[in-house]
Amino acid sequence: GGLISEILNVLAAILHLGNVEFEGEDKVKIVNTDVVDIVCKLLQMPSTAVMKALTSRMFVGGGRATSYNIPLTNEEAVENRDAMCKTIYSKLFSYLVTQINANLALTGHTGAFIAVLDISGFEVFAKNSLEQFCINYANEKLHEQFNQHMFRAEQEEYRNEGVPWADIQFTDNKECISLIEKSYTGLIALLAEEARMPRGSDKNLISKMDQQHRSSNFFSFRPQQPNLFTIHHYAHSVSYTIDGFLEKNRNTLSGDLLAAIVTSSMTLLKTMFGGSVEEESSETSGRGSKRGRLER
Repeated sequence: GGLISEILNVLAAILHLGNVEFEGEDKVKIVNTDVVDIVCKLLQMPSTAVMKALTSRMFVGGGRATSYNIPLTNEEAVENRDAMCKTIYSKLFSYLVTQINANLALTGHTGAFIAVLDISGFEVFAKNSLEQFCINYANEKLHEQFNQHMFRAEQEEYRNEGVPWADIQFTDNKECISLIEKSYTGLIALLAEEARMPRGSDKNLISKMDQQHRSSNFFSFRPQQPNLFTIHHYAHSVSYTIDGFLEKNRNTLSGDLLAAIVTSSMTLLKTMFGGSVEEESSETSGRGSKRGRLER
């Protein structure tokens, strides 16, 4: 009843929010304010505060009590709107997964069970971007788990128990995983770092990737194709197009917009964003936004 209606309202609000349009370049205003009204009605939020937060940001600097409203550029407003969509959708997805897990949890049951793992396949297309990078990284991690439990751990157990056993040779992908996820120097760390830069760009990112990993056996970059880099995965070598990596990884939800969201009277939205103001604001930059969705 009530919960299902609220879930559907949240999804409808996300779809409507994507239709909000702006006009102007250095200082924007909302073209279709009626759409914002629909979004706010669905999410039970004050439309005035949301419209203000979609087009400007509050700035407090130098430790002063004085605050300023700084207009957003068209690019910043679009990015902020999209970040609001992504954040609400992500919070709803996490909420639903938590609720499903809670309802499926076995309590007081110690018998045998069967678990099924359903994963997306390894992806390589004519053009590969951040989506394929994330999917293939997940597959690398799953392959590592398989190697660990089916080869390393099993063979070690056989050796410890003195069971006659001929070692099975397998491809170890730990170095490839390190290339992707290593702290500070891995590809994900470099992506997150570049996303925080005021003038960060895909061009700078791929240049840093090359400088850091040109000696790796699992990474390739050719100056003749300056927008491509290749990772030699366990399953296949994949060339990724760097164009759009930074934009897809950014999350610039303003603190003002987050503050407007948590004023909602909707029970579901309150639950989804519980504690979000403190968590998000602690990670917010001077620009009033947080950058970098993939983090290591």
